[in-house]
Amino acid sequence: MKSQPKSYFKLTLLLCISLLISIAVSSIYSDRQQQYAAPFNLADLAGTEHRLSDYQGQVLIVNFWASWCVPCREEIPAMNRANTLLKENNVQMLAINYGEDSSTVLDFLQQTPIEFTVLLDTDNRISKAWDIKVMPTTLILNSRGKIIERVLGPREWDSPAMIERIKQVK
Repeated sequence: MKSQPKSYFKLTLLLCISLLISIAVSSIYSDRQQQYAAPFNLADLAGTEHRLSDYQGQVLIVNFWASWCVPCREEIPAMNRANTLLKENNVQMLAINYGEDSSTVLDFLQQTPIEFTVLLDTDNRISKAWDIKVMPTTLILNSRGKIIERVLGPREWDSPAMIERIKQVK
């Protein structure tokens, strides 16, 4: 009879280990899978609606920013230069403002121009759907709308290494 509790213990231990391995493998696999970006329908400063599907077939760099965000302000000139360098490579850049109204954004743009499409997410609906928690956050999407990379914080978007990296996305 003493061997029976040992058998149950060994069986329980084996099941627990199997479950942990299965969870670990599953989470590694899901982390490696690319996710499609959530669709959006947002207005630009002129009131024109833009949908994610409008950009299908293009590599998309989507930057979430806010006027109160100092690192956002600091990376905008590099993003403008990157936009100029990447335009002819089937790359489109979008700047999605995080929760501010059009007058606040327009005031900001007087001091810090953004030379690519600016969209308004006044209710943060899209920011929440895209799981944006840090400013700035930039997502790189391939031409099929899959998120290839999520970049938290500012970067030198016009550095030769970054430009080359983006050109490699298809």
